[in-house]
Amino acid sequence: MEEKKLSRKQELAIVALLELPTATDVAEHVGVNPKTLYRWQSEPHFKAAYRKARHEAMGSAIARLQQASNEAVDTLRDVMGDQEATPASRVTAARAVLELGLRATELELVDERLARLEEQAGLR
Repeated sequence: MEEKKLSRKQELAIVALLELPTATDVAEHVGVNPKTLYRWQSEPHFKAAYRKARHEAMGSAIARLQQASNEAVDTLRDVMGDQEATPASRVTAARAVLELGLRATELELVDERLARLEEQAGLR
């Protein structure tokens, strides 16, 4: 089955939906009636394209967070080791390091298990 193409205004609407705060703002920006925008949002091909755009935007945000993570860990380590920082700040930093380290380990283990299961199921 051939995938239905989006119109230029629908493509603009998807970008605007990611950037503008309200549907009314999006409709005005694109130059359509808000009812048209709401109708588009109920159409499967538009919903799929919007979902893909949101997923890609989130992927970019996640990549930026990952790039900043080394600096964040350095900051936590600095506070944790700063003898002049308040005890509460040092404990909070230490707790964050432990909790985030544990969570990262858990995610690694889940990812490894998932990979093994996918391999066993012939999905990889």
